[in-house]
Amino acid sequence: MTTICILRHGQTDRNKAKIIQGRGNFDLNSEGFSQAKKTAEYFLKEKEHFDIICSSPLNRAYDTAKTIKDILQHDGEIKILPEFIEREFGKADGCNIEPNIYNRIINDDVEGMEKSYEIQHRIISAVLKLAKENENKRILVVSHSHAIKGLLTGIDKNRSFLDPLSNCAINYFIVEDDKIIIDKVNISAV
Repeated sequence: MTTICILRHGQTDRNKAKIIQGRGNFDLNSEGFSQAKKTAEYFLKEKEHFDIICSSPLNRAYDTAKTIKDILQHDGEIKILPEFIEREFGKADGCNIEPNIYNRIINDDVEGMEKSYEIQHRIISAVLKLAKENENKRILVVSHSHAIKGLLTGIDKNRSFLDPLSNCAINYFIVEDDKIIIDKVNISAV
């Protein structure tokens, strides 16, 4: 049994302004660093141990992972996993998050956007591969909202890309016999 905790990165200025940032390489703001610190402190309080810490290649995910790694005094390197990058939002990238554009995203009606089934397949495959390469380990992956929602909606058809997922939301998955089980979702330490 492998446990994978997938954490959404801390806040950026674009998150705060409600702008779709997609694969743009934006940094955490001061609140984002504070959220990462509080999440690490939560892990310490819960006596959480990770054998491996991984991150999407984007700065906001990596800096969240690094903040947590430093506070947990984890001695391993942060492994960069490109397959956990945020969704490609195509023409919606840079748009304000408002009902019309979000409905188009949910309906896969945006030019150049990674379709829902594509992100679901990408993230499910990435989780299964990571678990297979690291059997019986506890793994932290810092990723992005739609990447995590792609996993959740790909596993459970009752979930939606509209479901809330806060910055630094903690999500646990168990992988056993090539099956991904949702354990806990959207835990907030901030």
